[in-house]
Amino acid sequence: MRQDALIDWIPKVIKDFEALLHEDNVGRIATIYQPITVLVGAQTHPHTMAIADCLERLNPRVVRRVVAGAGHLGPFTMRDRVNSEILDHVFAVETEHWVENAQAARC
Repeated sequence: MRQDALIDWIPKVIKDFEALLHEDNVGRIATIYQPITVLVGAQTHPHTMAIADCLERLNPRVVRRVVAGAGHLGPFTMRDRVNSEILDHVFAVETEHWVENAQAARC
């Protein structure tokens, strides 16, 4: 029964992802200056990887990190690794911020 419900849901999911990838304001992603880390599992579904590909193409500040062995539920099944990636991102952003401020202070 549950499998039938999921099968019935697939056309909606496909339409949702198509709408997301062809949304009129997607180009605004290119204007985001802040560093962006996109986490995906190595076993992530192809349509989710396509979204990550799109984000990388749209903004050079997007960095993709792949969590080995993880799928869609990586934050639950691989929480230590995912948390480590998030902390790495925060540390990198903070470091970049301090370097930029230090350089601005010298001018």
